[in-house]
Order: sequence, then structure tokens, then C-alpha cells
Amino acid sequence: GTLLGAVRHQGFIPWDDDIDLVMFRDEYDKFISYCRENLEYPYFLQVPDTDSSIYQHAKIRRSDTTAILEKDLEANWDFNQGIFIDIFPLDRVPEDKGKRERFLYELQLIKLELFFLKNRSWKFANIPLERERMNYLKNLYEKNRKRYNNTQENCWATLAFPEHNNIIKNIDFYKNQYPDVFLTFEGRDLRVPNIYHGVLEDIYGEDYLTPKKYSGLHGGILVNT
Repeated sequence: GTLLGAVRHQGFIPWDDDIDLVMFRDEYDKFISYCRENLEYPYFLQVPDTDSSIYQHAKIRRSDTTAILEKDLEANWDFNQGIFIDIFPLDRVPEDKGKRERFLYELQLIKLELFFLKNRSWKFANIPLERERMNYLKNLYEKNRKRYNNTQENCWATLAFPEHNNIIKNIDFYKNQYPDVFLTFEGRDLRVPNIYHGVLEDIYGEDYLTPKKYSGLHGGILVNT
């Protein structure tokens, strides 16, 4: 979406509501390790073991601000809800469609139980078994999403939301991106893959330059800067 905005609008897509970053798993793990050691207030690394958030990917939060998603406000969850940017790891998944769908379904079942426990946790927060079960499920999810990373499967996905089924099948195509080229984004020249036209066609189709307005995915957001 950010790349599409740079090409089509020279900046943010006017009706988009956020920027998502994606890293290969090894780069993501290095980034998380760096943030653990170097981030200082007001910046906060939110991952499953640093906060009670239900999210299974990284968010970099600014703790002296507020950005509460409507669904989180309704759930009355207690965790850092400063302004944030999402960062997702890219993990290998099976190339075989049937095998991949079964794998994603397994992850989704774990995720659903996590949400169930989290939604009632305000009633049972002081019950040790409840907390232990949530921690077990978080660790199980993290372990399972890496199941195929040491295989030769050439199919990848961001698995924080397995129900979205965001699959990249031709990773070699995305790797052949050097040398970089520059596009203007909100007045700044930023590096993009030199194959950006092919990337956008692969994701959005040949008519990607034709604007198609969609409502934001996140609903309302309560913001205080």
C-alpha cells in the first residue's frame, strides 16, 4: 500500500489509515533484539512477552500518546495503547495449497482461543492458571508460525493474522530488486525496488494506477497526541 501510494499519489493513499512494515524473519528477529536493548521512553517495543497485548507481531508505540482502536476500546483491554506502527515477520509456509490451508487453520484455532481468553481476562486476571494458559498459547503460536522456516518451501506469509491468508508465492521475484530506484513520498525521495511496477501488478493487478477507494480496515481510532 505504501509503495502504491508513492507511485500513484506521491505519498499516502488519501483514504488509507496506516503503514505496515514487513521483514524477513531473520531481519525481524535482529530488529526486535536491537529494540529490546536500545529503545528508550517514550518509545516502547510491544511484543507478546513485553506487554499483555494480544497481538502476535511487533508494534513500536509512543507511550506519551494515545491511539486506541475502536475494537480494543470496546474490549476494555489493559496494555500500552500509544500511537504505533505495525511490523510483521515474513515466515515460510507450505507451497501445497491443502497443506498450507491446514497449517493456517491450526494457527487460527490458537489465535481464536487467545482472543477468547483475553476477552474474559478482566474477570479472571488474578487466576494464575488463566495467565499461564495465555502465556502457553502465545508461545505455542510463536513456535508454530516458524515451523517451516528451516525448510525449502518457497512460499511466504505474514502469520500474525492467518485468517487473512496473505501469501507471497514467488519470493525470488521480490528479491531481484537491486539496484534500488527512488520515488517521491510526501516530499522525500525514498528507495523502492526497481521492479516496483511488477510488484504492484502482482499484488493489485494491471490496472493498479486506477484508484479504488476502500474504507479503512481498522474502524475508528481514539487519538491523543
